[in-house]
Amino acid sequence: MSGRQGLVFCLLFGASSALPAAQPSPPMPAQVWTIDGPASVAQFWTHPRLLPKSGGRFRQVQGELQGSPQTGWQVQVRIDTRSLQFQGPGWMERLTRSNAFLAIERFPEIRFQSGRFGDALMQEGGALHGELSLRGQTRPVVFTLKPGACRPPATECLLQVSGRVNRHNFGMSAYRLTLRDDVDIELQVRLRPGPHP
Repeated sequence: MSGRQGLVFCLLFGASSALPAAQPSPPMPAQVWTIDGPASVAQFWTHPRLLPKSGGRFRQVQGELQGSPQTGWQVQVRIDTRSLQFQGPGWMERLTRSNAFLAIERFPEIRFQSGRFGDALMQEGGALHGELSLRGQTRPVVFTLKPGACRPPATECLLQVSGRVNRHNFGMSAYRLTLRDDVDIELQVRLRPGPHP
């Protein structure tokens, strides 16, 4: 390499090494949306073999949606089983509250924890994978998330989740001759941006 070529090489190399390296954009901070309990509903329906379906709703629902468009989202719902209002005969409400089914006194809370999901699922809807904790047992479930709109700068949004579980998977095996195995679940949770006050 001649002296002139060496000088040109040094100038080019020195100039390129002096340029600052491209920095990756910092990740967006996690966002928190809190469930508005009074404006949210958790419902279920059971299916007697010889009678119309019966169900109820829980008046106390809590939880939050956390994440960001970069990392994905995760929703957690906590339901107070003691707030049950049953829509059906009184004897079925007593049965639902009893140890044969929800065992409300022993297990006062139901939880749903989703896996992480992206913006596309939140906007377009689809299969929502997660875990359901009921009667002290946790099982994987796949629910359906309906299309929604939880995106800034919205001041609130509504997530609607529905699915079906087999009651035997959670230790509810009584009355097999009179009650079908399937239990339908629907969550309609309204969220507002910000952590719980």
